[in-house]
Amino acid sequence: MSQLAKFLSWCFAAAAFVFGWMFLANLRYIPYFLHLGAAAFHGPQAAMTVWLALLPPVAAVVYATAWWTTRKTAAHASAWAIAASILNILLGLIPLLLFWRFPAGGRVFISLAIPALLLLFTGVAGVVVFSRCDVLPQVAAQAPRSSRRPGDGTSGLVDIAVQLGGIAAVLAGLFWLGPWGEARGLPPSLGLWFWVELFAADLFVVAVHELGHTAVGRALGMRLRAFTVGPFRWHIREGQWTFQFQPANILSLTGGSAGLVPTRLTDSPWREVCMIAAGPAANLCLGLAAMGAMFAAKGRPWEPAWQ
Repeated sequence: MSQLAKFLSWCFAAAAFVFGWMFLANLRYIPYFLHLGAAAFHGPQAAMTVWLALLPPVAAVVYATAWWTTRKTAAHASAWAIAASILNILLGLIPLLLFWRFPAGGRVFISLAIPALLLLFTGVAGVVVFSRCDVLPQVAAQAPRSSRRPGDGTSGLVDIAVQLGGIAAVLAGLFWLGPWGEARGLPPSLGLWFWVELFAADLFVVAVHELGHTAVGRALGMRLRAFTVGPFRWHIREGQWTFQFQPANILSLTGGSAGLVPTRLTDSPWREVCMIAAGPAANLCLGLAAMGAMFAAKGRPWEPAWQ
């Protein structure tokens, strides 16, 4: 049950990211929607217009708070998690109700069927899981302890700042890429296919990062004992490589590891430094190559996949 709680917590994080991006991408249109709802519509139509304008920021706050409190097992974590789960259920019901009410738009609503069913599943599961009083203590007991030591030169605040900076950079890139591609007539990736492509791209980026560690580590004489990319894990067990699929990490798109160990106790620390730096260096090279492909996408075979 604690593994399912961790999975649902990461679902809240993913939902907070999606709705936060929606809010920033459409920020300039919110005053227009609010004015339109007040001036052009009355009664339920006006309420619906205002609700659609306010949904992304409100949902982002609810999901982000649910993720943070369950991650830290803070006070009222169960209440926030249940609120986010109920929001999942409500959002999952919307496409199904629209399909029932407007069957003529079936093709559009069918494309939303899988996300709607996923929302319903995670919503119902979240209400059931987080209604139990013993789940969050189990999650807290299984949480990894920090290995940070006083005077080791590391900083929790720097870690948080780097993570927030990365998230801000991703959101800014998404906010900028859409208008840039539209101005150049590049085809957008919409609907469910966008999220499939995003999931595959994130796994590919993590794989390249870990392969960078692995390639340099092996070149320096280290031995590979485990390799993890998102929910996929390969490790040596009883002298043989075995594969393990970890459903709890299915949304941990940035999670990965390369278990490399030195073969000599006299290895220089610089070997480990080079192995560690190889991962970010591989991502930097991949990013530069992807940026070049993106700027040259118009008229190229990869134009449909520019985003």
